[in-house]
Amino acid sequence: MVRTRQRRPESLDRETTTDWIIGRREELQALARFVDAVPIGGHALLLEGDAGIGKTALWQEGTAAARRSDVRVLAARAGQAETRVAFATVGDLFAPTLDETLPRLPSVQRRALEIALLLREPDGPPPEVRVLGLALVSVVRALARERPVLLALDDVQWVDASSAEILAFMLRRLEGEPVGVLATVRGRPVRAPLELNRAFGAFERLPVGPLSVGAIHRMLWGRLSLNLPRPALVRVHETAGGNPFYALELGRALADGTIVADSGPMSLPESLQSVVAARLDTLPRRVRDTLVAVAALGAPTVTLLESLAPEAVDHVERAQGRGILELDGNRIRFTHPLRAGVLLGDAAPQATPPPRSSRSSGRRPRRTRPPSRRRGHRPRRSSRARPRRGNRARASPWSRSGGGRARGACGRADPDRRRRERQPTPHHSWRALPVRR
Repeated sequence: MVRTRQRRPESLDRETTTDWIIGRREELQALARFVDAVPIGGHALLLEGDAGIGKTALWQEGTAAARRSDVRVLAARAGQAETRVAFATVGDLFAPTLDETLPRLPSVQRRALEIALLLREPDGPPPEVRVLGLALVSVVRALARERPVLLALDDVQWVDASSAEILAFMLRRLEGEPVGVLATVRGRPVRAPLELNRAFGAFERLPVGPLSVGAIHRMLWGRLSLNLPRPALVRVHETAGGNPFYALELGRALADGTIVADSGPMSLPESLQSVVAARLDTLPRRVRDTLVAVAALGAPTVTLLESLAPEAVDHVERAQGRGILELDGNRIRFTHPLRAGVLLGDAAPQATPPPRSSRSSGRRPRRTRPPSRRRGHRPRRSSRARPRRGNRARASPWSRSGGGRARGACGRADPDRRRRERQPTPHHSWRALPVRR
């Protein structure tokens, strides 16, 4: 039987785990060492792991620890919908500093940066990467002269291409500056993003693995007031793979009765994505439509949604109360990008249904020319279709070279025909299908 308690600390009602991280002692120690080394310069830490494993929670804890240590933090959280928005990450990263840093830049660098960030109308060709990169170098150096700087990038795999190129150019030219980089990336890529291994001498990868059964138990008890019996807890841990995000979603489903855990075996869903989708389906249709718009927009804001639909603000507040959205000033974000992915997947157009058969429509089926008789078709060579040697007159009238008649008894032979016949036919094409004659 699932047991719950009535009250819990208010600080644990938050969706994020910044204030209460469980089972991450080694990761927190690594973050503390990294933050202490930021004033020295030349340090970069990359948090790697699966989606929902807790990278963002550790990233937020690292940025909070840096602010407590009087380090200037420039943070940006890239999103999947922003991968094709030029300079989206650069704008998020440096927008809070432009008022104090733009007047210090040379005119050429200032003009290039203002055009890239849409602060000035372009009056010529687009600025070069080198000019933009040097402008960002000047901005970071000006900030680092006052106090150490930490560049924090969440979900760096979704940084747009233009920002990634300029950031890599900038980071390689900050040697000796009191600047550090804290980034998260989904999975464990072989090549370090933004060429961090080349830009920083003290570059470290920190894999974030699954939580233990005990950590999952403490998390469910502290967040959801959920106390599962040992067999059900082990089953949840195995199904979620130790992933805290999926374990919380399963815990919510157990708490609200979507999944029943009694004395018998517990029936869990076939797909963890379906658990996330089921929680979103409990929202009204209009609220879900607003959430789909938030997931599809590159940079959703309250002002933008209000201009599109006045009731969208109420929908955002309702989703925020359910722990699905969070507000960062005027910016709207999902508490976890997996929810945005589920919404976009559900909103994708379905495959076009096949046309009704002639039997169901009551009409006589139309005769169509078989693929072997269509113009340009090259049937696969087989023993039945191969002409006999020395008897070209019996050869099939349609050659493998397509289009025209075979030139055997009624014309000169094609010298390249045998070479073309020896080339393999693509297996994924309808031309590879056997042809009945």
